Amino acid sequence: MSRYLALLTALLMGGLALVLAGCGGGSTATVAANTVTLATSGGADAVTLLGDPAALPAGVQATDLTVTVVAAGLPAAPAGAGLLAAVQCGPAGTVFAQPVTLVFPLNPAGTPGEMLPAYLLNAAGDAWILADAQATVAANGLTASLPVTHFSTYAIFSGSNATLPGDKFFTFETGVIDGGVPSEIMYNDTDQTLSLPHASALAVDTPYASITQAPFGEYRDSNGVNPPTFPATVGQVYIFRSGFIPGSDSAYFKLQILSATPRPAEGFGAVTFKFARILPIPRVAADGEWEFTGGYHLSVLGDRTMDLHIPDYESMYCIDGNFTSANTFTGTFTTWPGGNTVTGQITVTLTLSGGTLAAQIASPDDNKLNLNLTGGVKQ
Repeated sequence: MSRYLALLTALLMGGLALVLAGCGGGSTATVAANTVTLATSGGADAVTLLGDPAALPAGVQATDLTVTVVAAGLPAAPAGAGLLAAVQCGPAGTVFAQPVTLVFPLNPAGTPGEMLPAYLLNAAGDAWILADAQATVAANGLTASLPVTHFSTYAIFSGSNATLPGDKFFTFETGVIDGGVPSEIMYNDTDQTLSLPHASALAVDTPYASITQAPFGEYRDSNGVNPPTFPATVGQVYIFRSGFIPGSDSAYFKLQILSATPRPAEGFGAVTFKFARILPIPRVAADGEWEFTGGYHLSVLGDRTMDLHIPDYESMYCIDGNFTSANTFTGTFTTWPGGNTVTGQITVTLTLSGGTLAAQIASPDDNKLNLNLTGGVKQ
């Protein structure tokens, strides 16, 4: 019987070398070229908000925006980290039509081009939550820029307990780590493959060092009767998507196999690899519940699932798939509850403008799904 070598979820959530803690989950889209200073905290070490004025929601002017440095009343820093700066962004809850950018000063300077993970202050204001965005250190190392789509409170930390964002190397030579905690990655030492009981993956040909953001593609989910496996080929690069990161619907990691050696005489094998967290796919920021003109209701549940309710139709359409572009979601649908279950292919194109969502839905397998929904208001 083959044995498995596991990388625990806890390892993917280890301490930070330099982390960006934040208010808002940030989009990964490129900020528009028409970029101006929308707000600043002032002072020699000012935190600045940059963006296109067109990103402002209706009724909000640049003069309404504030970024205020906060020095007291914050929760403890993540383990192994020290607080450098914290900024409260207002008006609280402001949602932008396209990403804007917060620029933080770094002292001492950071490594140019380094991707820094972001943290989110929770609703209660008593804990930091890892967000699904990262900031980029400028070429001079003196600032880090983070794209965001809505306001709350941000902070910058530094520390020496380094797991993210830098590469981490692991070698496992004895079965599942003590305690039997559910693993993210399992290595089969008999056929030298990786399986993912609680995640999904996409094999890529892109060089590991150049990957900073997850690409579009079909991330194969390992759940099910016959979960797929992924060859532990030396040099192979994978993009992993995991839902086991607190405060994030989906977190993405890059991983490269460094070695994979079976040791049948000893009854176990070894695999060595490195990984680092990367930015999520650059998709439209439309998560949530939306009511449309005519009584249609669409739930956008992260980057893998949607639910559609059509007026006067007893069943709900459960949609599973993936984004193939920033605005286009392609997959399959199944009606629920059961009975005369209908299944088929579906494409959903989402357009978010000024806080209002439009959804163009098309399916060759169900005429009720050829829809052009407008006036979507978030509930």
